[in-house]
Amino acid sequence: MNPRNEPYAGPVRTCMVCRRRFPKHELTRHIWNGDLTPDVAQILPGRGYYRCAGEACTAKFPKRAAAARKGKGEGKRDEA
Repeated sequence: MNPRNEPYAGPVRTCMVCRRRFPKHELTRHIWNGDLTPDVAQILPGRGYYRCAGEACTAKFPKRAAAARKGKGEGKRDEA
């Protein structure tokens, strides 16, 4: 059940800023390919970062997404 006490129809995703759950089609998906790229069709390969349409989430999203990328290990290989 969602906050509106209605059953979800289809896949559910979580906004990475406010942590609320929404039907996938209500969220904007972005991927990381050197920069945050909106994936309007939601078909691009790669890790998806989802954001709801709330003003606070829109403002905080770039910082949260960058923090999520930090520590993923890309380009940080030990050369021994």
